Amino acid sequence: MRYSVPHAGQRYFLTGEEPLGRLNAFEEIGEFFQTGDASMKTTFVAKFIPIPSGTPIESSVSLDGSRKAITFPIPALTKGQEYALQIVRRWVPSAGITSQRASTLSLGGITSSNTKKTGQIQASVALAPPSDIIVHDRPQHAPVPGTVTAYNEHLLYLLYFRTSTYSTLTEKIGAMKWSRTDDTKYWDVYEAVTPVFQADEGFDFYDINGYVQHEAEGDKQADPLVRVDVPSPTEGWYANWVKKGVYKHIIDLQVAGLWHVDPPLQDNGFALIQIGAQGPFGSFLTKPDGLLSPPVPPAPPTRFGMSFGSLSGTTLRLTEMREFKFRYIHPEIIPVDYVNLRFAAARVLWEYTNGETEVDGSDLYGKDGWMNQNGGWLQTLCAGDLNAYAAKYQGMTGGTYVLSFIYGPKMSWDGKGPWIKKNFTFGKVTQSTLFKTTLVRP
Repeated sequence: MRYSVPHAGQRYFLTGEEPLGRLNAFEEIGEFFQTGDASMKTTFVAKFIPIPSGTPIESSVSLDGSRKAITFPIPALTKGQEYALQIVRRWVPSAGITSQRASTLSLGGITSSNTKKTGQIQASVALAPPSDIIVHDRPQHAPVPGTVTAYNEHLLYLLYFRTSTYSTLTEKIGAMKWSRTDDTKYWDVYEAVTPVFQADEGFDFYDINGYVQHEAEGDKQADPLVRVDVPSPTEGWYANWVKKGVYKHIIDLQVAGLWHVDPPLQDNGFALIQIGAQGPFGSFLTKPDGLLSPPVPPAPPTRFGMSFGSLSGTTLRLTEMREFKFRYIHPEIIPVDYVNLRFAAARVLWEYTNGETEVDGSDLYGKDGWMNQNGGWLQTLCAGDLNAYAAKYQGMTGGTYVLSFIYGPKMSWDGKGPWIKKNFTFGKVTQSTLFKTTLVRP
C-alpha cells in the first residue's frame, strides 16, 4: 500500500476532516475485488469494529477507475474510540448451494471445508464457508480483537486506528488554551518566541511529521496532516516597523535589480518579488504522541474464575491538560534580512562611489536618478558600524499575535485558507541582556 485513510496506527483521526476512507496501492488491486463465481453473490465491505468489543459499523467499498485504490465512506464513529478497520470479501450463497462445516477445526484459526450441492437449502445443515475463507475459531485461546470475521467473509486488509475526541481541527484548536509566551532574546536582535498552550488531546506522528508514502520507485515522505504557520502577519509590529524599516527597502533594491545577497531572502512573507526561503513560519516544538499499538489477545481465565486481560494504554483517554509549545519563526529570521539589508546597501554605495553608474553592464548603469532618490536612506543604513546598526533593530512589541493552523488535505499553500486562527499574547521586552528570558502569563 502507498498509504491509507485512516492511517495505520493513527491516534487522533478527525472524522469531520476525512469523510472518505481510502486504501491506495502502487499496483493494480482489482484482482482482489472480483465478484467470482456466479453461484455466489459477492460484495466488499469496510467494517469498523470497536476495540475491545462492540457492534461493527459497515460501509460499502468501491474500486476506483485506476484499479489501484478503493474508497469507502467514513460512517458515524464514536469519538475517542479505538477501531479495527477490516476490508472483507463477503459471499452470499445462492439457493441450491449449501456448505457444511468441516468436523475438525484447527486451533490456529484456519480450516478448509468441502462444499456440496443439494436441490434445496436444508435448515438442518449449518452453512460453512467456501474452501478459501479463513475462520477465526480458537476454542482454546481468545482471538486478537478485531481479527474475527464471519463464516462467509475473507479478510483482505486490516489496520487499527483511534478517533479523536474532536470531529474537526477547528474544534480541536479551538479547545486549546493559551498559557504563556516564552521569549529568549539573543544579542539584542534575534528572538526565539515560543507560544505555549494547554490542551487535553495531543498530536500524533502523522499530524506533526507526516507519513512515509510507499511508491514503486521508492519511499517518499508526505506532508504532515496538521500545519502551523504565520502566512500573513498583520499585527502592529509588522505594520509599524518590519514592513517600513526592513522590507520596504529590500523591495526597493529588488525592483532596481540591486538585491544580491547570499543566503537569499529568509522571510519572503513581506518581500515577495524574489523567491527566497519558503515557509512555514511556525512549527511544533512539542514531540508527537506515538502511534497506536495493535491490541493483543486477552489472557485466558484463571483457575479462580478471574480474568486479567491485556490492558492497552491506547484505549485510555487522558483527561488532564498538557502543554504544547510552538515556534513563532518570524522574529528569528527577520533579523537575518535586516543585517543583509545593510550589506546590500553598503555594496550599492561602494559601487556608486566607484562610478558604476557609467559602466555599461554594471548593476548601477544608468541609475543616477534612482541613486538621487534613494541615496538618503542608503547612507542612513550604512552610518556607523555594524554594532550600531544592529542596536537600531526594533524587536517584537507587546500585543496579541496569531498562529494559523490548517489540515493537510485541505492545504492552501497561497495562504488564503481555510486557516484556523489562534491568538497568543506577547509582552514587551525591555531587557537587552544576552540570553535574557522573560515569561508572559495571562
